[in-house]
Amino acid sequence: MKQVLKEKEEKEREEKEARAAAIAAKTPEEILSDKMLAQKLAEDSDFELTAEMFASKPTDPTLVTLDNFKPATKEEFKQMTEMLQKKLMSLETSPHYFFLLDSVLSKAMLSLATEDLRKVATSFNVLANEKAKMEKAKKGKKPTKAKLATTKASSSAVNDYSNDYNNDFDDFM
Repeated sequence: MKQVLKEKEEKEREEKEARAAAIAAKTPEEILSDKMLAQKLAEDSDFELTAEMFASKPTDPTLVTLDNFKPATKEEFKQMTEMLQKKLMSLETSPHYFFLLDSVLSKAMLSLATEDLRKVATSFNVLANEKAKMEKAKKGKKPTKAKLATTKASSSAVNDYSNDYNNDFDDFM
């Protein structure tokens, strides 16, 4: 074990001496060139880290995001629909989610023709009706109030005015 440690230390010492000899053998231009290369690499890595932290654009140019996606076909629009849905679904727990949807949809539909706008409104109405039906079915039927069980005997006793109990209230005063 001690021998392995000694060999390792000796190897490190030899590497340091070789690096020192290589540095001593370099000309001032080579030393300056190495320093500039190291500085350039450090700046590039710092720039990449900063770009990843603050930039909204991806660092990978082949990655498709909402920012760089330009749909042209129906399939590409379907793909964009899925991307938008994922993004919006991640925000649905926010109390401002309704405001976002209302504002975005209102502004996005300003350029639509009247007929297209009516189609969209119809789609939303159908969606709202289906959602209401689902919620109603999920709740189930509400328990009804207990109805009074009336029988013929009790209803006839109520409606029979013949027994006025000897007019108990006639001699009130």
